[in-house]
Amino acid sequence: MVASYDLLLVALSYLVAAMASYTALSISGRLGQAKQDDSRYWRVGGAIVMGTGIWSMHFTGMLAFQLPVALGYDIVRTLLSWLLALGACWVALSLLSRHAFRWRSVLAGGGLMGLGISAMHYTGMAALMMTPAITYRPGLFALSVLVAIGASIAALVICFKLRQARRHLGWYQLLAAQVMALAITGMHYTGMTAAEFAPGAVCGARHALSVPMMATLVVGGSLALLTIAWIVTMLDARLESQTAKLAASLRAANEELLRINARDSLTGLANRRAFEAKLAELQAGGDALSVAFIDLDGFKPVNDSLGHQVGDEVLVAVGQRLAEAGGRRNLLARVGGDEFILLVIGARERPYLNSLASRLIEAVREPIEVGRNMVELSCSIGIASYPTDTDEVKRLIAMADSAMYEVKRSGKNHVRFYSPELDLASGNLVERQRELRNALAQRQFMLYFQPKLNPYSGELNGVEALVRWQHPERGIVAPQEFIPMMERFGLIVELGNQVLELALQALQRWLAADRAIPVAINISPQQFGRDGFAEHIIARLTHYGVPHRLLTLEITETVVMADMARTEAVLNRLREAGIPVSLDDFGTGYSSLSLLRVLAPNELKIDRSFIKDLAQSPAARVIVAPIIEMAHSLGMTVVAEGVENEAQAEVLRTLGCDELQGFHYARPMTGEDFARWCFEQPSLAAVPA
Repeated sequence: MVASYDLLLVALSYLVAAMASYTALSISGRLGQAKQDDSRYWRVGGAIVMGTGIWSMHFTGMLAFQLPVALGYDIVRTLLSWLLALGACWVALSLLSRHAFRWRSVLAGGGLMGLGISAMHYTGMAALMMTPAITYRPGLFALSVLVAIGASIAALVICFKLRQARRHLGWYQLLAAQVMALAITGMHYTGMTAAEFAPGAVCGARHALSVPMMATLVVGGSLALLTIAWIVTMLDARLESQTAKLAASLRAANEELLRINARDSLTGLANRRAFEAKLAELQAGGDALSVAFIDLDGFKPVNDSLGHQVGDEVLVAVGQRLAEAGGRRNLLARVGGDEFILLVIGARERPYLNSLASRLIEAVREPIEVGRNMVELSCSIGIASYPTDTDEVKRLIAMADSAMYEVKRSGKNHVRFYSPELDLASGNLVERQRELRNALAQRQFMLYFQPKLNPYSGELNGVEALVRWQHPERGIVAPQEFIPMMERFGLIVELGNQVLELALQALQRWLAADRAIPVAINISPQQFGRDGFAEHIIARLTHYGVPHRLLTLEITETVVMADMARTEAVLNRLREAGIPVSLDDFGTGYSSLSLLRVLAPNELKIDRSFIKDLAQSPAARVIVAPIIEMAHSLGMTVVAEGVENEAQAEVLRTLGCDELQGFHYARPMTGEDFARWCFEQPSLAAVPA
């Protein structure tokens, strides 16, 4: 029986094979990149798409095959051929999901896949159910099986190789798909050529799946499936490309973030984290290293008097100067408000380090011009070296810090090299911290009270509560000896809370004795800056049953300038609650005059530095007089502190000052002494509640 072919369908079968091959290559690429869980789904979906594509190519080729008898296809055998195609593709994709290329695995997998495709082809031929049965030429039959195996092996090799490609992947994939399509169609048509149909043969399945039905099923369904699979693959590839770009952007952003995190936001210098990382990196090299700890002298008054913006500009200028003086090879970092550390690489000789320290001191000493202000500073430097002073690089910073504090203690503005005896001082520092913590725990702090008097009548207007440390061995310790340490160790907030409790307890006792004496307490910047500060004060007043008007909170300009918006909000809350606020040490700050109208404190305390020369200096009176006048115009009470003699008091009375405080009237006293003092004053015999 003579057969013929529909060339249009032959071309279509090649197109189906090409699409199936291209989709298979795309899916194989996804297998190499997918995670383990995703890879399983890609294998299942890929086996269905690839198997259906190869099966569709086979039956499209079968449809192109024409005999002079009616043809049809047995449903069961047609379905079985499809399942064989799926199985062959599952074997191939399972092999491709392994990342390593091994020839043994490729040959074995290609052989199984080729046999599966051959079984699919010849099962599909058997679905014709020809009578008499189809016979095959042995040579061509064997050749068709070998072509299937060879095509399968070639397909696996191509898939593995394409996975390693980086450039022009799309063109390589397209070319490879053409090669695979030629191999698949070559196998099919070799097998068809091997088939022999007896004259007068009849198709037993002509009443099952007819040719038109099969054509619709094969061509329509397979093309739709392959198209959808191809689109999904392309979208996935595009998404993956976008994901890769996003990942690259995230890596770049992360690197930038790491760079930013390694820099001080104000000066652009390295921060402590970056400095310590560099120390650790250099430690492995065993080179000589030195650390110079640099602390600015006199920087706090710059912030207090000129404001934080000027202070920031000064720090930036100092950082630039220190970086230039320190040398390009060395690393400068800013580690605190006005603290810098310089890592000196490859040097530990004292003469060289001493010369370097001198250059740093001179760089800082040069006046800094900021706007209309000329700022002059100095610095204290401590230096420690590795391995001269220690064989532990990580201790260098602490050792240099100890040396620097010794400079601060002994006069500032010079350099000190680390020496072992400083360990004793460090030990003393640790002991002092432990001692202060113990003092807080055992409530060894007490209040002294200094009266504030009406300068005209001599009546008591209130008191300022001043904290003292009742040391079990040293007796009464003045605040200047422990307040700086409290601030350094982070204990000042807890101390402030104890002072508040002691002041409220005193107020409660005095109220019980029908004496309503207003008490003023000092509030540290750290205490004022705590969240819920105003609510805490209000809650404690309520707890002790003390009228809000009897507790005055004294704050300094340092508190005000730290965060203007927050300060204004806290002061408004205190004002709403009826709690008076006093601006302490007024006159020493650059920004005070411009802030008074905004902040509107209840009370203004003129700093003692202006009172000291008030009787002898007309210049002092020229400053104090307008301050009092301005405060009165804004409805504020004016208190002068540090009044030590009658001449000063007389000038202040003449200028209209509302309250006077100082040794001329009374020194700070314990609660018991203050009670006796009150009864000894004729004008203070009765202060009604």
